[in-house]
Amino acid sequence: MGSPATVAFEGMPQREVVCLSRRDGEVVIGLGRRLLHRFDEGDIGMRNMALVSLTSSGVVSNLEAAVLFGLNADYIAKLRTRARRGGSLGLLPPLGRPPRLDAKDRAKVLRLAAAGESGQDIAKRFGVSGATISRLLAGAPTPLALAVEAAADTAPDAEVAGTDEESTDPTPPTALVAIPVGGPVRPSRYAGAMLLWPFLTAVGFEEVFAGVAGGPARRFDDLCVLGTGVFGFALGASSLEGIKHLGRADLGTLVGREQAPELRTLRPRLGAIADACDPAGIQTALARGLRASDEAPSQVFFVDDHFVAYSGAQPLAKGWDAKRRHATKGRTDTYVVHLDRRALCFSSTEPTGLSRTIGSALDQLREICGEGAAITLGFDRGGSYPGVFSCLRDEGVTWITWRRGDMAAPAVAPRWSWFALDGTRHRYLLADESVDLPGYGPARQISILDAGEVVAQVLTSDTAATAARMVHLLRWRWRIENAFKYLGDHHGIGWLCEYRMDLVRDDSEVHNPARKHALTQL
Repeated sequence: MGSPATVAFEGMPQREVVCLSRRDGEVVIGLGRRLLHRFDEGDIGMRNMALVSLTSSGVVSNLEAAVLFGLNADYIAKLRTRARRGGSLGLLPPLGRPPRLDAKDRAKVLRLAAAGESGQDIAKRFGVSGATISRLLAGAPTPLALAVEAAADTAPDAEVAGTDEESTDPTPPTALVAIPVGGPVRPSRYAGAMLLWPFLTAVGFEEVFAGVAGGPARRFDDLCVLGTGVFGFALGASSLEGIKHLGRADLGTLVGREQAPELRTLRPRLGAIADACDPAGIQTALARGLRASDEAPSQVFFVDDHFVAYSGAQPLAKGWDAKRRHATKGRTDTYVVHLDRRALCFSSTEPTGLSRTIGSALDQLREICGEGAAITLGFDRGGSYPGVFSCLRDEGVTWITWRRGDMAAPAVAPRWSWFALDGTRHRYLLADESVDLPGYGPARQISILDAGEVVAQVLTSDTAATAARMVHLLRWRWRIENAFKYLGDHHGIGWLCEYRMDLVRDDSEVHNPARKHALTQL
C-alpha cells in the first residue's frame, strides 16, 4: 500500500481533508470518511475527470489539486477549459498517429515564427514538411490567449484556453504582449522587436527622418511607413515583398497603429520618400548617430567590394562573380564596416576594383567620423597597390593590408611579439622591419613566421602600434566577409532593386586595338 497524500490548510477547520492514496495499481480519492473516486492508476481519462469534478465542484482549488496529484496548476486549468468545450471527450488522451513535433518542438516553432523566420526555414530546421509548419502556425493561439494563459500563475483558479498537450513543466508560458507607455495594452507576436526602439532612438531615427516628405498621407504618415520597413527587415523579411507575409495587426502594434500598411501602400510611399530625399545624406546621418551612441567609438574600419550580378539587356561592364566563379555583367558595392561588424556606409559603381572604388567610400567615412578624426582602414590584397597607399596617405588615413605577390625575405631576425585582449595574451613570431615600396616610399612590413618559414606579410603605415596587435587586427578583417554573409541572408544586398539602367558617358581608358595587333605581329 502506498502512503496517502492529503491536502489541508490552516485557518480553515470547517473543511474536510481530501486524501489520495495509491494501492495495488489503483488510485483512491476520499473526502473525510467518504469515497469519491476510484480508478486504475494508468487511466488518464478517469484521472482527468476526477480532477475536473473536484475543482469544478469547489472541493479543492486548482493549486490544491496540483499539490494533490503532483501536476501543474496551469495544466489543470486547461483540463477544465477542454471539459467545458468538449465534455468528457475533451479529457481523453489524443488518439491516432502521434504528432511529428512534440510540445517542446511546437513551442520552438512558434517562437521562431514570432521572430520572423520563414516557414520553409523552420521546416528544414525540424526535418518536416512546410505543410506541417503551416498547419501548426494556422492553429496557434493568439497573443491575447497567451497573455491570459500566463495570468494563470497569479490566479490559479482561473480557466484559460490552452493546447491539448499534457505538461508538467512548472514554468508558466511567456506571453508576448507589447505595452506602450501611457497607452492601452496591445498584443503582438512580434513584441520582442520592440527592443529595437531604444536603438532607433539612440541613433536618432525620428530626427533624421523628420524632414522627409513622401507626399500626402491619408492614413499612415512617413515615419509609420519607414518604421514598417525597418521592423519588417528586422523580423527577417529580406525584401519589401516579404513584409506581406507578416501579420499586419502584430506589425502595426510595433509602429503604433491598429494595422501596418499593406504592400500596395508601402511601394509607392517608399518610392516617393526615396525620390524626395537624399539617400546618401540619410545614410550618413544614421551612421553618424550610430557612432555617437557609442561611449568610445573605435577608429578601425574595414572596406571591401561586393559584386551584384545583372542579367538585363543593358551593356554594363563585367566583373568577377565570386559565387558563380566567372565574369559577368553587374555592379560593385563598396562597403565600410566598423570593427564591431556593423556596416556604416556603402557606394555603388561599375566593377573597377577596390583600388578605384575605395575613394568614394572614404569620402562618406570622413563625413561620418568628422574632419580630423583618426581613421585606420583595413583591406585585403584587392586594394594593395601603391596608388591606394598614396591616396590614403594624402587623406591622413592609416592603412593596413596584406602584401601582394611573392613573399619578400625579411632582413631582420624574427622576435616574439604579444599583446593582451580581454585578458588573453596573443603571441606571434614576427619579423618587423621598414621597407621601401616602389611608387610609394617607406612602409612597415611585418612578416609572420611559422615553422621557420614566412607564411604571410602585413604592410601598414602605422609605425607606433605593437606588431602583434597589427597582425591580429588584420586577421579581424574577416569580419567584413561575415557582414556580407548576414547582410545577404537578411537584407538582400545581392539583389537588384530594378533592371532599368541609365547609360552614361564612359571616359575610362581602354587598350588600343591597333597597338595590340602590332604587339602580336612583333
